[in-house]
Amino acid sequence: MTLNQILYFNMIVKTGNMRQAAEQLYIAQPSLSASIACLEKELGVKLFHRRHQRLHLTPEGEAFLEHAEIILHEIESARNHMEQMSEKRETMLRIGSISTPFCNYFPDIFCQFLALPENKNVQFTLDSENTLRLVYGLEKGIYDIILCSKTNDPTLKQYPIISNQLIFLCPRDKYSKPETWEALAAMNLIGYEKKSAMDGILEDIALSQNVHFNFVYRAPNEESIVSLVEHGLGPALLPRNSYINPQLSVEYPLPYNTVIQRQIYLTIKKDFLYYGATGRFIDFLLQKAKEDSPDK
Repeated sequence: MTLNQILYFNMIVKTGNMRQAAEQLYIAQPSLSASIACLEKELGVKLFHRRHQRLHLTPEGEAFLEHAEIILHEIESARNHMEQMSEKRETMLRIGSISTPFCNYFPDIFCQFLALPENKNVQFTLDSENTLRLVYGLEKGIYDIILCSKTNDPTLKQYPIISNQLIFLCPRDKYSKPETWEALAAMNLIGYEKKSAMDGILEDIALSQNVHFNFVYRAPNEESIVSLVEHGLGPALLPRNSYINPQLSVEYPLPYNTVIQRQIYLTIKKDFLYYGATGRFIDFLLQKAKEDSPDK
């Protein structure tokens, strides 16, 4: 049994089709068929049976899939482990984040981290995305760590490090403070991309207050939403942030002075050993969060 055979088997399971699997693997279909036939002969079982023009796993194939997934997971873990230990990982950090920390948080944190002697040669690459795309990038190895909203992914571990209070932001001289949730729900609002983490947070707030928010415009992050508000396109519910220009917009508390915090989490892979610059930066962020915590 070879690693290629396991990879081939896994791709056929994903596609359910020998031709499509061969195309994804960039090999000839006869070669793929022959490789799977050899694997079945070695194992002494049939792994697939054909039904309605698709390949389906036999009971033996289902059992083998469990082992195959464990093997592929362990190989990926080994690759990531070795990559973390490499010289490149000692001096390079790949960070993905939602937009809010870029204005003030990251510049200050980077300066403090780089001032430590062991970090003088560390370099950063930064990328801004929404939480869903960041989680995907972390899982695929595009990022070493991410800063994002809450996620329920069981393969990840999250630590709260930044807290921002939600506010009502509106163009100057065009709106007054919404005294009730019903008054707020009657407005045409600027919101976040559908299915983004912040969109989900606002939906939960609306549900808890028994109202429905009317989003007529949507944007990907705080920076773009603030810009739309300050150009007079309407008000928004969003976390307080450094992009806001008090000369162009006004911020009010939520109805009934309700206080709701948006947490930003340092997010890393669970049960994964971090080395080099990445490990030191994670420890640094957690220590800073502990120092800044009101409960310390």
